Amino acid sequence: MDFSRQKGIFNPKLYQTQINLIGVGALGSFIALSLAKMGLNKISVWDGDKVEEHNLPNQFYRREDLEEFKVYALEDIIWKFAGVKIKAHPEYYRNQPLAGIVISAVDSMDTRKDIWVQIRRQRQIEFYLDVRMGGEVATIYAIKPSLEREFYEKSLYTSDEALHLPCTEQSIIYTVLGVACASASIVKKYLTGEPYPKELQLDFKLQLVIKN
Repeated sequence: MDFSRQKGIFNPKLYQTQINLIGVGALGSFIALSLAKMGLNKISVWDGDKVEEHNLPNQFYRREDLEEFKVYALEDIIWKFAGVKIKAHPEYYRNQPLAGIVISAVDSMDTRKDIWVQIRRQRQIEFYLDVRMGGEVATIYAIKPSLEREFYEKSLYTSDEALHLPCTEQSIIYTVLGVACASASIVKKYLTGEPYPKELQLDFKLQLVIKN
């Protein structure tokens, strides 16, 4: 792909960092697209779910992908849209050794806590994004695990303590796209050495950045 229109902002040829994306539902599927379209081509994805009908309005999948593992459908889509061959793991993440950048885009606080327990002492992980969304509000945590563990762990709680939205108010496409864009921008800032927010809170209903 020709990246001449963006290379003054971000030249992907300068970066070969491994990116590991855990969860490729609404947020994860569009984050994968954004990173691949930026030219990052070492992307591995983990998810054990298959595409269902209710996923189609807010996830980067097609009707033809119904009943297919999300990671395999995304592998085909990313190749066709961006010319990047991602590495698909049709399973939930279970303590495999990781390196580089890890992005958690799961939909449960209990799962999020479990992932953190598995990765927090893996020394090859240099940067970690935890991307959270509920309805029209989202939060992104961006940390270096070896340095900012205490800060991040204060943000963790159980699924029982989480705000439970009605099933008809959990996700909508413009929130998904906005959060995916913000996540890709933070990855870019980390790679290029620019300042990035450790905690970014976005309210798409009020059109506000709550905390940066």
